[in-house]
Amino acid sequence: MCKMNCFLIIVLCSFSLVYAQDTALYARIVSHGSAEVFATPSHVEFVFVKISSGTTVEEAINGVGDFETKLRLKFTEESPRPVEINVSGPYISVKDKCEVEIRFSALFSLAGIVPMADAQKLFAKLWDKMRQIANEHSLVLKGPHLKVQNKENVESSVVAMAIEKAYPCAEGSANALRGAIYAVDKIEIRKIKWHYSGDNSDEPINLTGIKCEAEVTVTYLVSE
Repeated sequence: MCKMNCFLIIVLCSFSLVYAQDTALYARIVSHGSAEVFATPSHVEFVFVKISSGTTVEEAINGVGDFETKLRLKFTEESPRPVEINVSGPYISVKDKCEVEIRFSALFSLAGIVPMADAQKLFAKLWDKMRQIANEHSLVLKGPHLKVQNKENVESSVVAMAIEKAYPCAEGSANALRGAIYAVDKIEIRKIKWHYSGDNSDEPINLTGIKCEAEVTVTYLVSE
């Protein structure tokens, strides 16, 4: 179970009044809400990419060799060992030259790293080891990508928070119109996005907490 440290909620609410076309009894108020949650990462994924090229497809495939076998053997000798290994491909592309790509992903638990006082040093050591393995086998290293357990639950929680934060502005608007919120007409999830996880190369990673943000638009029925 991932630990969530909710310390920042940013809410932006605005509204507009649109009269319902199908009934004269209700008006509609549209309110926007957003929220953020920080979750402690539970796993980290490193992806090793083997790219082989040749004048023919067969030559490119042969260039991959026993890449997967060697990496699996390497990880049985290393510590810590990945909790999960996945291999995808080969992906074959024929343009100016024939190219074959295979991806080897290794998922590591952070249970023995994140809670430690020297977590940053332990994580740096793991990262450097992955870089060393990639260099030894002439591979392209992608990552690290930080993961959280129960990702869907975290996303559901932040969406619920955003919906909750959209309500006060709608209620205040209804009161100003001398009406009252009757019911929710519809909810639109405008955005769910993760930050500081390594999935966006333009952002730094944050071992102590990756951010999930959500934006919603809620339409309320207003009785007069």
